[in-house]
Amino acid sequence: MTTTVTPQPAFKEADAAQVTDAALGWLREALEDGDLTAEDNFLAAGGHSMMAIQMRAWLAETYGLLLDLPSLFQQSLGGAVSAALPAA
Repeated sequence: MTTTVTPQPAFKEADAAQVTDAALGWLREALEDGDLTAEDNFLAAGGHSMMAIQMRAWLAETYGLLLDLPSLFQQSLGGAVSAALPAA
């Protein structure tokens, strides 16, 4: 049996606060809601599955970070981004 492993993009050095702030900025612009915070839940704030895929692609391209969509849907935005960061 052969297993194919999809390589993950290389993580570009940035701290959790920087990535969370960038993701929050992206989401504020996408939702046109400047009041969102890192404690807000993506879905409760008005996000949807297609937006989540777009955000995930943007984070992968910008930071080499693979955001887990179930985490994004279940946790706060800050929690989901922090969970996706590589261990220090």
